[in-house]
Amino acid sequence: MRNVVAVIRFGILPILLCGAQFLSAQPPIGGPTNEKAQRTFQEALDLERKHQTTWALDSFKKADKQDGGHCITCQKKMVKYGIELQEWKTAETASDELIAEAQSDEAVAVAHYHFGRVLLAEGIDRKKDELFSRAHEEMTKALAARPNFPEAIYVETTRPSWAPQGSPRRAARCI
Repeated sequence: MRNVVAVIRFGILPILLCGAQFLSAQPPIGGPTNEKAQRTFQEALDLERKHQTTWALDSFKKADKQDGGHCITCQKKMVKYGIELQEWKTAETASDELIAEAQSDEAVAVAHYHFGRVLLAEGIDRKKDELFSRAHEEMTKALAARPNFPEAIYVETTRPSWAPQGSPRRAARCI
């Protein structure tokens, strides 16, 4: 019995602790892989925790650029804060990068959904029919990639309420 306790205490426990330390040193899934980008990413997370979203957005953009445009987490944060701060160019660029990085059907659907959200928010802000049409196209692409996608289905079923006043879809709803 003592041998078992000794093996656990001196053999298995240090290995588990070293493994846990190794795993905690790994970059977050979808986070930057470049060492410099990881430092910038951590800085962005700190700024985000302090509710300094404008500075956090800039740091997420910088981390994504340092990582060669492959930081998925950075891109999602850029979309989120781009919409929140009405930084449309940043949000659209991040959405395009998400679509380019997507490999599975689910990732493609989520990427198109995010891009549709950006276009919808921008359309509401700028009151441009073209943006609503593009948002509809992106939601359609999201549903084509993943037919049972509740968020995209919701946006598409509420479309008549955000469609432009003179559009045929809005007119059909009013009849």
